[in-house]
Amino acid sequence: MIFGRCCALVVLGVVLACAGRGLAGRAPVDGITDALQLPDGVRPIHYAIDLELDPAREGFRGTAAIDIELSAPARVIWLHGRDLHVHECAFELPGGPRAAAVFEQVTPFGVARVTLPRTVGPGRMTLHFAWDAAFSDAVQTGLFRSRTGGEVYVIAEFLSADARRAFPGFDEPRFKTPFDVRVTVPAALLTVSNERTVEESVLQNGSKRVRFATTRPLPTYLLFVAAGPFDVIARTLPPNEVRGRPLAVRGIAPRGRGRELSFALETGAPLLAALERWLAIPFPYGKLDHVAAGDYPGAKENAGAILYGADLLLLDPEHPDEESRHSAAMVMAHEMAHQWFGALVTAPWFTDAWLNESFAQFLGYRIADEYRPAWGLALNHLTDLDKIMTADGFASARAIRRPVKSFDDIQGLLGDGFIYEKGMAVLATFERWIGAEAFRAGLREYVRTHADGTASADDMLAALSRAAGRDVATSFRGFVEKPGIPVIMARAACDAHGARVYFSERRYRPRGSKALDEEWQVPVCARFEFDGGMAERCVLVPPEGTALELPECPRWFLPDAGGIGYYRWTLAPPDQAELNARAMTHLSPAERLSVARNARAAQRAGLAGYAETMDTLVALAGDPVAAVAAVGMEAIRDARDHLLDGADRPLAETVARRLYRPGLRGDGFEAPNGEDEPARRRRIEPVRFLAEVARDPEVRREAARRGLAFADVPDGRFNPDAVAADLAALALRIAIEKRGPALYDALLPRLEHTEGQERASLVYALAAADSPSLAGRAGTLWRDPRLRPTERLFPALLDYDRGIMLRTYRQMPRDFESMAAAVPASLVDILPLAARELCDARELTGARQLLGRVVAKYPSMQPTAARALEGIEVCAAERHADSAAAKSWFERIARPTVE
Repeated sequence: MIFGRCCALVVLGVVLACAGRGLAGRAPVDGITDALQLPDGVRPIHYAIDLELDPAREGFRGTAAIDIELSAPARVIWLHGRDLHVHECAFELPGGPRAAAVFEQVTPFGVARVTLPRTVGPGRMTLHFAWDAAFSDAVQTGLFRSRTGGEVYVIAEFLSADARRAFPGFDEPRFKTPFDVRVTVPAALLTVSNERTVEESVLQNGSKRVRFATTRPLPTYLLFVAAGPFDVIARTLPPNEVRGRPLAVRGIAPRGRGRELSFALETGAPLLAALERWLAIPFPYGKLDHVAAGDYPGAKENAGAILYGADLLLLDPEHPDEESRHSAAMVMAHEMAHQWFGALVTAPWFTDAWLNESFAQFLGYRIADEYRPAWGLALNHLTDLDKIMTADGFASARAIRRPVKSFDDIQGLLGDGFIYEKGMAVLATFERWIGAEAFRAGLREYVRTHADGTASADDMLAALSRAAGRDVATSFRGFVEKPGIPVIMARAACDAHGARVYFSERRYRPRGSKALDEEWQVPVCARFEFDGGMAERCVLVPPEGTALELPECPRWFLPDAGGIGYYRWTLAPPDQAELNARAMTHLSPAERLSVARNARAAQRAGLAGYAETMDTLVALAGDPVAAVAAVGMEAIRDARDHLLDGADRPLAETVARRLYRPGLRGDGFEAPNGEDEPARRRRIEPVRFLAEVARDPEVRREAARRGLAFADVPDGRFNPDAVAADLAALALRIAIEKRGPALYDALLPRLEHTEGQERASLVYALAAADSPSLAGRAGTLWRDPRLRPTERLFPALLDYDRGIMLRTYRQMPRDFESMAAAVPASLVDILPLAARELCDARELTGARQLLGRVVAKYPSMQPTAARALEGIEVCAAERHADSAAAKSWFERIARPTVE
């Protein structure tokens, strides 16, 4: 499961879970002691489900036979069923007749009971149900209807507790059960489920009945069905050294968009084979479908039938957007990794949901990066990770493995980017410490041992410890069971007693954070240059600190070999000076990025001065790797927005142009023939920065010219040849700001018929464009009925555009209810984050009052509200501490150079 392209995968870590709200666990309900989890004593062992689905109708019908096993005599059987009109309920003992029973939903969130006429068991029996229900009105909730291009589709989304909206059952991940699924649909439609079709028959009423092969054991949240007028492109993957059988793979898209599946099918095949090789375990299911739904907001790892938002998976083959290609490959790799981590081996409860997501993120990035190293996906991850590491310094940070006691807890956990990005980074940190081969061997053992079952974090850590030949669990648990991130402080000592490096650790806290102290055992791998060459040494740093003995005094050292450690670090001033002066030509891009990111982190925590930090970043402004150079861009943006007063902000724009204008290649808006990915990044990052932050007049004029040509107003359709696809949204936004309401009004009607990347660019440009002539119209775009629910508000919020976030926050006192109703339930919890850009302690009281009212109505928003409020405090503390130093530094750098 992963969020979509609009947020650069997981910039805010908002992922898509749609649990109910407000039901606490441990709430007694007529003898059931826990309204969140069912009592023990009943185990489902097989489902036979028959559904009648017609997208043209308002609802659906179904029947089910569920074989269960009772461990003790019972007359009441607790299970799930939510908003189902159950008109038949019966039970059947082996060899006995079917007898009537009574089904009753007893909580609003779907706990139900079946009352038998007499006590039965222990042993096996079968429950029979027949029901009808309405399709869900909400995207990504149960069986919902997806509307695309005038067509209607039925799609299933059962995470985290929404299978109960589609059929009675045992809707918890600990119950893994084989399913037999049969679906009846209008004969002209395609229907899809987790397994391959084994029988299809046409009925006299113009429908057809499709029977699918029996699944391997699955949790209910990974069951999938869909029906609609899909386009289908089929492929067969040949056997390989791991999988001894051919595998049927299909791309499935809304009608008319099948041609846009080519990239997904071409890219998915080698990514899948790479996953099989890495795990040495063949793809576990009988076939694999990649299913695109028009208004679905993310991606979901249903076993054998992965669901994607259409704009994540479908790409125009004639005008490919390179960043969209990267995102599609990464998301596919992530979701396919889930076929092993999540589907084949499932966390028994949401407390360990981080296991599924962290491993899928770790392997997804690893495999996609190995497939196309030039794309730089690993560096992209490290850039996104820096935002998570910053938030992990807050008092509001939460552990990625934590108790789950309510549906709000489930939504908060699955919507927490920490379980993706932090979890992946912790895995990478421990992989480097214990060694790649031992790490892989441990994971292979873990998957093989628990295939078709459930497994916990303890099971995984035991497997890693066995493979490593040492205790991995103790240190690892500190990273996943505690909030926060450590900072490693290191200094070298070379004297008559020898050469060594002293390491100590404590919790990292930016100024303004009230985070409590924590202690870790931190696996640190450091790179050294000795007279004889480069070397790497790893050490476990306990709370009391440690010394690493060295064979000789190093010329320099970096306490983050590979640049992937999940910790902040600082060096003693002499060691930092040596690193800056001698090491940069020897460090990898990820390691240089680590130098830049940790320089900023040290400044934010008061561990380094503002001027020395900015001098370090300026020295990297010309780095050949765009991600490294961009750290300085981000620092200048933050200074302009938060540290400098209005009269001084032109200083930041002047410095931005002086540092980054010389590196601009051509006008930047057109990709040269044969441009590789590193060159593309070096082209587009300065263009965006110069247009948005430096407000370079020449760049903005060219952007407006190309944006107007892209809009192609007289023709009423977009001209993709006018600007490189990766800058189309920016160019269109600036064109709208320049031309004002006339262009805005000309483009609005295109929301009715535009699809794909052109639609994404259009929505972003309309939502982000802001100028006096538009008088705030972009800020109320979310009200436009032509926008899909998944397009309202979140593109602006997730792009961290300060103006848009502030604009959204200012609307919240009067419009919050409408805003919350306008977006899918899975996205609504991000709304409080709009407040984080205030950066003014004087506004804290008002923000606390507003967000307090919001949280009272939507309790699941509490974590994001707390993070937003603390973000204001941290930003205000940095402003108080560094604004004078920032003004002084920018005045010095902006001063004209005397020849």
